[in-house]
Amino acid sequence: MYNVSMMAGKPKAYIICLKYAPGLKKEFVLLGENLRQSGADVSYLVALPYRHLSDVVGDNMIYLTNSTSLQALVSETVRHLSRWSEFTNIFRSSPPDLVCCYNFHPLNVFILHYLKMAFPRCIRVLYVHEPYKPDKKHYGLFKGIYIRAFESLQSISFKYAEHVIFPSDLACKLFAKRYSDYNGHIHYAPLLVPNKLNPISPSKRRFFTYAGAVHRATGFDTFIDLVNHSASLNAGFEFLAITSSNIDGYLRGLSPEGRGVLTLINKKTITDQEIDEAISTSFSVLRLDREITQSGVIPVCFMNATPVIARDLPGFTQHVKHAYNGYVVADPCSPAEIMKGMIFVKQHFDELSRHARESYEEIWAEHNWPRYYQWMINSLSLSTREEQ
Repeated sequence: MYNVSMMAGKPKAYIICLKYAPGLKKEFVLLGENLRQSGADVSYLVALPYRHLSDVVGDNMIYLTNSTSLQALVSETVRHLSRWSEFTNIFRSSPPDLVCCYNFHPLNVFILHYLKMAFPRCIRVLYVHEPYKPDKKHYGLFKGIYIRAFESLQSISFKYAEHVIFPSDLACKLFAKRYSDYNGHIHYAPLLVPNKLNPISPSKRRFFTYAGAVHRATGFDTFIDLVNHSASLNAGFEFLAITSSNIDGYLRGLSPEGRGVLTLINKKTITDQEIDEAISTSFSVLRLDREITQSGVIPVCFMNATPVIARDLPGFTQHVKHAYNGYVVADPCSPAEIMKGMIFVKQHFDELSRHARESYEEIWAEHNWPRYYQWMINSLSLSTREEQ
C-alpha cells in the first residue's frame, strides 16, 4: 500500500506524468502546487527519472514507471496492467476529485477509463502538447511509425477525458479539426514557467544556442551546417548545443573549424538549472524545427530575456515576433540567412531582450495561472467528495 496522505475536507487532485520528459517537471509541479495553494490535496504519480531532477521540488510524489521508447512503454504498460491493484489501491485510499494526465503514456487510457467507471464524479483532464503532427515526412520511417502509434493511443484517451488542455492556439485548432465530434471542454493554457531570471548583462552573453531534443525534424543538421558556415567565414560567432539526445552522427559532419567554435553539453540528464544557465548566457536560441505546433523552449528563453531565432512556422510565429522579441527566418532557410538574423540580434539585443521578457510576463509567467486555470479551481470547489 502506498502512503498517500488524505486531508479531510480538501478536494483530492492527482497530477499524472508517467512518461519521462525532463522539461515537463517544472510545468506539472507548477500546476500541482498552484492547486495545492488553492486548497487541494495534491499527489503526483510520475516516472522514476523525475526523482533525479532535484532542482524542481514537489511534495507527495509516487514513482511508478521508467520507460521512454515505444517498445519499453508497451512492455511497461502490460506489466502494470498485470498488477493493476497498485493503481486501484492509490485511488481507493484517497478518492480523486480531479486527475490531470500531463504527458501521454499508454497507461493513461486505462487510468482514465477506470476512473470514469469507478469514480464517475472525478474530473478527468488531459494536458496534450500536440493532438497530432500534420506532416510526418520530416521524422523518417521509424520515428513516423512511433508517432502514428502514439497518436492512435492518445486518440483513445480523448474518449475518457472531460477536459483537454492545449499549450498553443495551433494545437487547439488542429484538435478541433480532427476531433470535431469531441463533446468535452477544450482549453488553451500556455506552458507556464517559474520565474528564475538571473540577469546577465549583454557583455557576458556569448552563444547562439541549440537547446532541446534532437531528431530529423528538429533541424539540428541545419544548426551543424550553420556552425560550419560561420566558422569557415571566421565570423566570430560562438555556438552552444545543450541536449540529452545522441548526436554522435551529426557531430561527424562538423568541420575542424566548426569544432573550435561549438561548446557541447551532451549528457543523459540535464537539469532546468543547466538549461537556464545556457540560455541566459546566449544572445539567442535557435529553433530550426521543420514541423512543430509549439515549443517549450520559447517561454524559457523569454523568461531569461533571451530572443529566439525561429523558422517561419505557425507553431513559432504565434509568439516569436519578427524584430520584436526575436527574428523569423524563411522556411527553408540557408546558413547565410540565419546569420543575417544573428547579426540583427546582436545589433538590437537590448530592445529584443526587453521585449522577450515582457512577452514572458504577459503570457507564461506564473502570475497568469488563474487566467488559464480558474475553470479548474471552480470545478474543484464545486465538486463534492462522496463515497464512490
